[in-house]
Amino acid sequence: MSRARRLTSAERQKLVAEHRKGIGTKALSERFKITERAVRYAVAADEQRKMKVPGKDATIAVRLDHEAVRSFDVALSRHSFVSRSEALRRIIDAASGYFAPDDHLAQQVQRMNVELSRLGTNINQIARRLNEARLIGSHGSISKAEVAEIRGIAVMVADLREGLNAVIRRRQLQLGDITSAALGSEGRADG
Repeated sequence: MSRARRLTSAERQKLVAEHRKGIGTKALSERFKITERAVRYAVAADEQRKMKVPGKDATIAVRLDHEAVRSFDVALSRHSFVSRSEALRRIIDAASGYFAPDDHLAQQVQRMNVELSRLGTNINQIARRLNEARLIGSHGSISKAEVAEIRGIAVMVADLREGLNAVIRRRQLQLGDITSAALGSEGRADG
């Protein structure tokens, strides 16, 4: 009797049906000429197949350190979740629109992109003048107006950085609100 044979789909269905009727693992193993372990796997695979919800067949796997898992479990223990999967599913469902940028965010990022492009052009023009002077043997000089322009550019870059940080903070707070709402807690999520 070969113990390494694979069941056909029809045999697997018959095995599962007989198992449901109460026939034991050992008897099924002998009848189908497979190992008892293979019988258990076939029955478990059928159970997994039945648990799948139509339209929800994607899986997300995440590797975390033990401390992160403990922290997540503590957060879940404050709520009435049956499993980590349920909590994650709820968070993902709640955040489904979060990752698509809204019109306001798109306009802000576009405005910042235009400003950054203009600043880059100004810096390139100043650098080109200095490099051209150096190539002809001159030390090159910067006028007071150009120094003022460079200072203005530095201020604009700092403002741009602050604006971008504000957009990022606002999105982080929104994600915290979404997560809190999904978990059923009140107020903002920490971190």
